[in-house]
Amino acid sequence: MATRFLAIAAIAVVAATAAFVTPASAAKPAGGSFTTTLDLAPTTFTVGDYALTVSGSLTASVTQFQVDSNGRIVAVGTASGTLTVTEPSLGTATITITNVRVSVTADVTADCSGHLQIDFNGVVQLDATAVFTILGVTTTIEIHKTVPVRGSLSYTATTQQQQNLICDIATLLNNPSSVKATVDKLNTLLKQL
Repeated sequence: MATRFLAIAAIAVVAATAAFVTPASAAKPAGGSFTTTLDLAPTTFTVGDYALTVSGSLTASVTQFQVDSNGRIVAVGTASGTLTVTEPSLGTATITITNVRVSVTADVTADCSGHLQIDFNGVVQLDATAVFTILGVTTTIEIHKTVPVRGSLSYTATTQQQQNLICDIATLLNNPSSVKATVDKLNTLLKQL
């Protein structure tokens, strides 16, 4: 059974509030980056007469942290990877994602020993065209759906300066009124990577 993918129109990972981060509105990267995997649990939805299941993972490079309109920390960066689309009667197609802008909520924990843990949650707004070919017959399906994504990363300081910054982050996390200061420290840490 031959399987093909034609093209992807666009994909954006959005925070839980469904706010898009577009290249025009996104700030410049802070410096270095954290790399993590964002997993898409198999998600099934209907498009016309077809029951599609999308799954896979994206490698995300977090280059900046921001505060969203609800006072939550969001991670901003780019993502690349391959998603799989299956349909029982048509088979499987793949969608390749390359360096697409992403923004996901970031739940941060830290300690003064230099350990940083970040859990990411959001949704993927999938705007793609999948092409299935079976026995010479091609079926094209336009996909315009959101699917949940999540991931996490653990980082341990490699310098005393990084350990001090992570300790500062740990202290700030105990004070909910200091979200902006926490984001500033996270961006300072990114500059040192």
